[in-house]
Amino acid sequence: NYSGQFWGAVTRTGGSITLAYDNGYFGAYAGPSYYYYKGENVKSNHMVGFNAGVYTRVINEKKQKLSVGVDANYMNFDKNQNRFSYGYGGYFSPQDYYSIAIPVNYSRQWKNLDLEVSASIGYQSFSAKGGDYFPTNKIWQETLDELYAVGLVSNSTYSNDDKSGVSGSFKVKLDYDVNDAFKVGGMFNYNTFGDYKEYSEMLYFKYLMGVI
Repeated sequence: NYSGQFWGAVTRTGGSITLAYDNGYFGAYAGPSYYYYKGENVKSNHMVGFNAGVYTRVINEKKQKLSVGVDANYMNFDKNQNRFSYGYGGYFSPQDYYSIAIPVNYSRQWKNLDLEVSASIGYQSFSAKGGDYFPTNKIWQETLDELYAVGLVSNSTYSNDDKSGVSGSFKVKLDYDVNDAFKVGGMFNYNTFGDYKEYSEMLYFKYLMGVI
């Protein structure tokens, strides 16, 4: 019974450093990152990561661009906090995460219309450790362990989670300038990894005060 208990409210502090090169037709980037996570009745956590990639612009015109590249990413979290029982932060935090992808980005500008399309396909792999159901409450966890020992509950700990598979994404964004101050836009985003699929749509309006 979690009634009256509060946990979560996780905040992230940190940053990344990126070294990049771009001559207009070819580019490359690489850099490390570090973040510290802290929450209420949640164990603190930290993440180290590294991201690197290269790309080339197949089309590099003033109003039309097309780029193709390769992107690699690595993350390592000290603790797996991707649970929702008391004492967990509820955020993706694998102990090892690797990904490599081939992103393709296209943009086109017309007089009053801007189009952006991006897609990628790649491979992801991650491993996340299991743990106690109640990592920040010793009494609750010991009680649950005792109930498990006599067969009254099916589990008192979370199991390890390891997944690998093909990943992909697709995003399209369209902006229309009604006039100098008013813009209408829409966006569709789709992501997939193994059996996981997620998509979202957005319709938005932007108005710049004082322009007209």
